[in-house]
Amino acid sequence: MSTRSRYPLVLLFLGFSLCVVSAIPVEPPPAFLITWGTEGDGDDQFYWPYGMAVDVHGKMYVADTNNHRVQKYDSSGTLLGVWGWGVQDGSPAFQICTSSCQKGTAGAGDRQFAWPSDVAVDAMGNVYVVDMDNDRIQMLDSNGALLSMWGWGVDDGSDVYQICTSGCEHGIAGEGDGQFKRAASVAVGPGGKIYVTDVENHRVQKLDNDGTYLDKWGANGSSAGQFSEPYGVGVDASGDVFVVDTNNHRVQKFDGPWLDVFVGEPELPHGR
Repeated sequence: MSTRSRYPLVLLFLGFSLCVVSAIPVEPPPAFLITWGTEGDGDDQFYWPYGMAVDVHGKMYVADTNNHRVQKYDSSGTLLGVWGWGVQDGSPAFQICTSSCQKGTAGAGDRQFAWPSDVAVDAMGNVYVVDMDNDRIQMLDSNGALLSMWGWGVDDGSDVYQICTSGCEHGIAGEGDGQFKRAASVAVGPGGKIYVTDVENHRVQKLDNDGTYLDKWGANGSSAGQFSEPYGVGVDASGDVFVVDTNNHRVQKFDGPWLDVFVGEPELPHGR
């Protein structure tokens, strides 16, 4: 075939390709709606906020990490309340503030936070706060009342996993079941299962929504099912778990229903 005779075929191919490409719909970027917040520790201010969650009613909870407090907003950005010790007037007690708020006082008391890094909300409106420097998880209701607290030694300082409801203490960092060493992120899955990234232990821990320890998986490494300082965690509607494997520069996906079947098994779950 001559060069000239090939030109119609080339043009026909190009024309077909252009038609196919032009048929693919181009999705526009989302429209900007609203923003709020500046650096600081007053109303509508944040200092290195790390995590947030939205409940079924559109209420938002923000872990205001360096201010040692949690802020609650409606969907339009109106402040509903700031939770933490001393946020209203600096008193050494838990307070809920709605205006002229202050930075929280870091510590280990009930509903007191020390570098809270993330927050999650379940279908009932219960709020789970990762209290990072206290090595524990705090569970509050939507009005800020303490429901329970989970971690090693949180009830009386004993070197075991405990669930506390009042007069609680900071957790003891370590590697045991239900023990945290710089927990970073929390997510709620179907059935109310709670997943927590346990950063320096290079693993994910799974708890029931009453604080009962269920399972853990992971090890320091780069193979499937291993982590190197995992930070973020999320769960989809089918229960599959997504983990941000930070130092391995990747995201791993795990079969949530498989995890439910094999709770307590030493085998690593199936990473995808």
